[in-house]
Amino acid sequence: GKCSLTIAGGELHREPRVIYSPPQPANFFASKFFLGAQGISADGLLESHPLMVRAIQELSRNVDQVIVLADSRKFSIHARHTALPLARVGVLITDDGLSDQHAKMLEAAGIALRIAPNGGLVNGGAG
Repeated sequence: GKCSLTIAGGELHREPRVIYSPPQPANFFASKFFLGAQGISADGLLESHPLMVRAIQELSRNVDQVIVLADSRKFSIHARHTALPLARVGVLITDDGLSDQHAKMLEAAGIALRIAPNGGLVNGGAG
């Protein structure tokens, strides 16, 4: 549709599926920031939509630790923009499909790597 939606958290942007509001005074602080990414490379966390990049950068400014939740397929996606450098990530949680090459890249960047076994699930389905 063409309607716009504004709520207490900001405005709904349909294409990236994010609720975003312009930056407020620096009154937001958190000990942990959990997020995903469209892609991951040696450059960092990758996103295609500039609004997502801006939102991630703004939200990460006042947090103690960035924790990324991303399945191993994200390492094969090459999105256009770097939202955060790997140096800003403290912990990355992924599945056991992560390659040794990508694991070494994360460890070289000083990221604590946590592997969650996929338990035999394929593409989100049973089996």
